[in-house]
Amino acid sequence: MKILVRGARVHNLQGIDVDIPHRALTVVTGPSGSGKSSLVYDTIFAESQRRFIEAIGPAAQRWLEVLVRPEVDRIEGLLPAIAVAQEAPRVQSRSTVGTLSELHDLLRMLFARFGEPHCPACATPLVLRSPERLATELLEGPPQRLLVTAPLFPRPHPDPLMALAHARKSGFVRVLVDHVPRPLEGEWASLLESTPSRIDAIVDRLEASPKARSRLLEAIESAFRTSEGIVRIVQEAGPELLFVERPICPSCGFAFPSLSPRSFSWNLPEGACPACGGLGFCEAQANSKKQKRRKSQADPEESEEEERPLQTLPCAECRGLRLRKEALSVHWSGRSLAEILTMPLSALAEFFASSRQRLFAPSPKEREILCHWLNEIEERLSKLLALGLGHLELNRSSAQLSEGERRRIQIAARIGANVSGVLYVFDEVSAGLHPGEIAEILPLLFRLRDAGNTLLLVDHDLNVITQADHVIELGPGAGRKGGRVLFEGPPALLATAQGSRTGPWLSGQRLSPRSPHPPRGILHFGPVRFRYFSDFSISLPLGQLLLISGPSGSGKSSLLEALSASLEALLRGQKPPFPLHKEGHLERIVVIDDRPIGRTPRATIATALGIMAPLRELFASLPEAKARGYDASRFGTHLPGGRCEHCAGLGFVRIELAPLPEATIPCEICQGTRYARETLEVRYRGHSIADLLAMPAEDAIELLSGIPPIATRLEALRWLGLGYLPLGQATSTLSGGERQRLRLAREFSRSATGSTLYLLDEASRGLHMEDLALLADGLDRLVREGNSVIVVDASLRLAPIADCIFELGPGAGPNGSRLLAQGPPHALASLPTPTGHAIAKALHPPAPPPHSGAFGPPEAAPTKSQIRETSAQ
Repeated sequence: MKILVRGARVHNLQGIDVDIPHRALTVVTGPSGSGKSSLVYDTIFAESQRRFIEAIGPAAQRWLEVLVRPEVDRIEGLLPAIAVAQEAPRVQSRSTVGTLSELHDLLRMLFARFGEPHCPACATPLVLRSPERLATELLEGPPQRLLVTAPLFPRPHPDPLMALAHARKSGFVRVLVDHVPRPLEGEWASLLESTPSRIDAIVDRLEASPKARSRLLEAIESAFRTSEGIVRIVQEAGPELLFVERPICPSCGFAFPSLSPRSFSWNLPEGACPACGGLGFCEAQANSKKQKRRKSQADPEESEEEERPLQTLPCAECRGLRLRKEALSVHWSGRSLAEILTMPLSALAEFFASSRQRLFAPSPKEREILCHWLNEIEERLSKLLALGLGHLELNRSSAQLSEGERRRIQIAARIGANVSGVLYVFDEVSAGLHPGEIAEILPLLFRLRDAGNTLLLVDHDLNVITQADHVIELGPGAGRKGGRVLFEGPPALLATAQGSRTGPWLSGQRLSPRSPHPPRGILHFGPVRFRYFSDFSISLPLGQLLLISGPSGSGKSSLLEALSASLEALLRGQKPPFPLHKEGHLERIVVIDDRPIGRTPRATIATALGIMAPLRELFASLPEAKARGYDASRFGTHLPGGRCEHCAGLGFVRIELAPLPEATIPCEICQGTRYARETLEVRYRGHSIADLLAMPAEDAIELLSGIPPIATRLEALRWLGLGYLPLGQATSTLSGGERQRLRLAREFSRSATGSTLYLLDEASRGLHMEDLALLADGLDRLVREGNSVIVVDASLRLAPIADCIFELGPGAGPNGSRLLAQGPPHALASLPTPTGHAIAKALHPPAPPPHSGAFGPPEAAPTKSQIRETSAQ
């Protein structure tokens, strides 16, 4: 059985036919923009989703109008599909390891149903029991004599004389005054020689045995009535036990609210700390004066970069734990939710395994529910541990995770269900992972396949490709030059396939080492105490291409964050948050990562490159625009006037598909152009501004070659392999690798000043080896122009071109964040470590077979000055 795709024409696909075997692991690879996502997500997964909606019935007909059938002749053998999103979840202030892995949802249900509240005011345990459940618990123990009492003082009666009067009026003949039995006869006021600390009415004294169940139950109910929901059990051979029928503290009278899963969510008002709103922190200062000034002076079309808060302080009320005091006062198996959320996952797995020995449920049905939830929790924990994430805590913020950690949590969450006969769709499972960690993920995918599922992966990692059952390669280029099947079959035949762009890299081709760059200074950083770093110090040469590598969670991203913060402060003339000493000239620092570009759907390639303002001015200068009185704002989409008001310049409208995710459809008025009809009547060389924005960058270069401010930026984009991107494509649709290269293209188009430090996080993410060769040329060019480049990358695919490699490790979390080794690539290749083995493999590949037809080294990309000269011509 196979999934047969015939005549796929979505986006740039050239009517291709592919066969995807069932119960196999298939990898789709090829250069960026070759059509991989168009085939896997926009064709196969989209059609599976559409057919699922169609199968729901007549109630789903309105949804079918939105989910348009992909452009494909036919698809046969399609399975229900589960997709891991093409992009890792956007980092949010409320997102944690617990929410990403969905373990927090299970814990919320566990605590809401089986948790034992404690008074947040005086910490008294509020052991909630119904009379039936309490009687069952007491009779399950060994036979013994019990004394059932009703607490009267200090609560519910604030005066001891009132408590005694109430006991006598209720028919009781004996009381416990400070644990001493006293009769209620005659002048009982004489019993109180001094103010007692406690008075209990004795309800019954009996033998705990199954025969006495009805008598015990009656005594408990009587005690609850007398003391307004409180009963104390005095055991002959054991400690006293206090139980409440309602969540009211017997000591201070605090009324505990009713519990539900919503009570333990910091995203909902019922559970969020009222002081910080569930964030766990308060912002001390949102933005610096420099940021505010830049925002006010910048063009609204161009100022799409996200602003980051400068400083945050833990919430004084919840101490950074995000939840209300009532939720933090609930315990399960002796631990509060806050304690569980702060435990490493490895310790948490041991805690849940040992807690089974202390389980209690009032009925077989309740015990079945409890065991089911615990099984689900332990299964998810085991998958996270199998992926090497045992060092993480559930309350760790997503912003503090590396890309590899986020990716593995996402994978573990999607494969948590034990299902078979399903099509699993993954994008870049190897992203942000060390070669040794990829070897840990593959067995998990194989088990998923062997359970009867079909796996379809978009990936470029050579280790993943060689381990696949089936490989589909698309290409040969991007955009119109792609969308064709170059190879389809087992990976063993790919290395010698004619016309393949991946085969040569499998058969021995590697990145060519560059000539060493002499150092131009040095940065002494440390000692640093930050997260898992303890007195960490490192010296980084300037004027070179440096690579920082190590397993996920070993401290690479934390080092990048601490270093960038210190350098930015030093260059502003402020005191760095961590010790930093600079030897050499350095003017500015640029951080290039894969975080989203822009805060709104209006952020496009054109706005990110900074060419939207020149484009608007170009159209405003045309005779037709002047005759109509149009200025530059007429050709923007942020303000009313020239934009389509039906979609507010977005080009699409949102449709609610609850319970499914929200969908978007092209605007029926402007047909996705974003502009009003009158605006589109102004044309430059026969093209409206919407036509220009719909063009790939490589086509727009020829049309706009006479405008240097635009052509220079487009040339840089093309030389980095992104010429296939339309200028009006939303940046939110870009992959992480495309976002990084887009930021890099913006830097290449600036005037060459040198003395800039570029920090890149996971630069090789989402890149085919041919794309990586273009990136390597670009990074080498930056260094040759007098800049410094530090690349944080776990994959080590850029190792051959590095001047110096710094290895962090040896593990993750508390087992990492140490500098294990540093030196040129050939020196680290001799180390007997996973990083050393991976570098050796990158530097000394096996000799390619004579018939492989391996490509030579990539042609060097032009310098900035050459780009500007070409644009001027």
